[in-house]
Amino acid sequence: MQRMEDWMLPPEKKKPPRPMQAAAIAGFVGALLLFAIQLGLQTLARGDAPLGTMFATKVLGLRGLAALLAGTFSFCLAGAFWGALYAALVEKIAAVSGLLFGFAPWLVTMLVMLPIVGRPVFAGGEVKKILLWLALSLLWGAFVGASTPSLNKPRLAA
Repeated sequence: MQRMEDWMLPPEKKKPPRPMQAAAIAGFVGALLLFAIQLGLQTLARGDAPLGTMFATKVLGLRGLAALLAGTFSFCLAGAFWGALYAALVEKIAAVSGLLFGFAPWLVTMLVMLPIVGRPVFAGGEVKKILLWLALSLLWGAFVGASTPSLNKPRLAA
């Protein structure tokens, strides 16, 4: 919501609103891309099941296609939440700030989400898994930071 005095300022002095919607969309799409990468790694026997699928299986008790669909949706919703939080907290939206923000969801994954799905904190010290989760989180953050400004540009009416 606009502050009362903002409407009195000339356009060049007004601060643009923080792009929370655009960042939420970027976070959702970025999470979908990460989910696809995780599925590919699982298929190649190079990684665990995607975190969303583990959540749907362990917490919601779903199996098969239902677990895959619910897992994809819950993972993407989490991505949208983190994207909106990024836009709310970070003043300068860019790939580098997004990359740095990617540490936050990684840390929550390591300390909270892995134990919820029955895995040890920090992947039980398995360096390859810790680094894979970190790389994916940083990739997601950079994607959100880089994508948000272009999604937040005004569109011309058709």
